[in-house]
Amino acid sequence: MNLSSNTINIAKYIALICMAIDHTYKILDITSYEYILYLGRYTFILLSFILVYNYMHNTKNKNLYINRLLLFAAISQPIYVYCFEHIYLNIFFTLAAGLMIINFSESNLIKKYNRENEVLILTPIILIPLTQYIEYNSFGLLLTSFTYLALKNKELKNIVMTIAIAFLMNFVSGENILDGSILALVGLSSYPLLILINKLKLNYTVKINKYFAYLFYPVHLLIIKLINFM
Repeated sequence: MNLSSNTINIAKYIALICMAIDHTYKILDITSYEYILYLGRYTFILLSFILVYNYMHNTKNKNLYINRLLLFAAISQPIYVYCFEHIYLNIFFTLAAGLMIINFSESNLIKKYNRENEVLILTPIILIPLTQYIEYNSFGLLLTSFTYLALKNKELKNIVMTIAIAFLMNFVSGENILDGSILALVGLSSYPLLILINKLKLNYTVKINKYFAYLFYPVHLLIIKLINFM
């Protein structure tokens, strides 16, 4: 899939808006309109896809790209803990870890033995005991790996596995089978949404500063938390 810069930027805005809505309802503990929280399912799937796509096609220095993500993950962590009052690592750490696995799979050592796929798939599984402390745990890492494989090889099996992981990741977060199914289906609608956005013929350019999304994460959390005290 070849995406225009407009598509990438529109998808970023959608992901950030859905993230803000999801966090607003969680931090302010709004129990009404719980269905609004389903919008939060778009966030990780869209961000994972965007970051992997940019890593593959729009990044000259991949190590710098990952390090920048880790830097903002570290900056955001104290605010994240303050807002949600638990010790999980925030979503940026999950995304960065996923990209680190991809980066390692591309190393000369792994390519020498032709073990790229094994690294991409087995590493998240091996790390299951550790990933219980990050957002979306090993499902998040596996989704990043299979998104990379699907974009790289475009084989049906990789596309199917990407969809399956995305479904399971959201399904297990539901309180029951019905709730989990709705969460999973809403999350999966991210993919046709990307295709639809990519087919739009806009007469203007959608722009977003590359640092905006990074800064948006800690800043919007802090603003919502401050509103909670008012």
